[in-house]
Amino acid sequence: MENIGQKIRRHRVGQGLKVYEFAKKIGVNPVYITQIEKHNKFPSPAIMKKITDLLAEPGLFRMYLKLKYPLVYEQVKKEDAYRKSEFREIEKEFTTNEYTAEADRKLQRRISIYEARVRRSEANLKKIRELHLKLKNTTKQRARS
Repeated sequence: MENIGQKIRRHRVGQGLKVYEFAKKIGVNPVYITQIEKHNKFPSPAIMKKITDLLAEPGLFRMYLKLKYPLVYEQVKKEDAYRKSEFREIEKEFTTNEYTAEADRKLQRRISIYEARVRRSEANLKKIRELHLKLKNTTKQRARS
């Protein structure tokens, strides 16, 4: 089974990107990319997000979460399952033949709840990124002392 670094490399090579080109687009040193791809170094969440966005492979970020932050991954997975099922239910509402004013109010309510849940998930992910950055900075400061 491929590790995350191998998957990143496979997708990068598949898109015809050299290590130095890839690193430049992400804003890191090519040595850092090599450490990720060949030496199982885990990038920061911010860098991993840039990698997945550049490669257009959101599955890589899920794999990263699962390996580096398993508790967060489980929470994200639960929220995704809820959003998918809720989306299917909302979609069903749009396809019903009996679309009344009452049905419209219920549907608007469900959409609002769905949107609020998505915003909370995004806010939680932002908090996780901020905590990681804070931890990283604290670690760097201790190393300098």
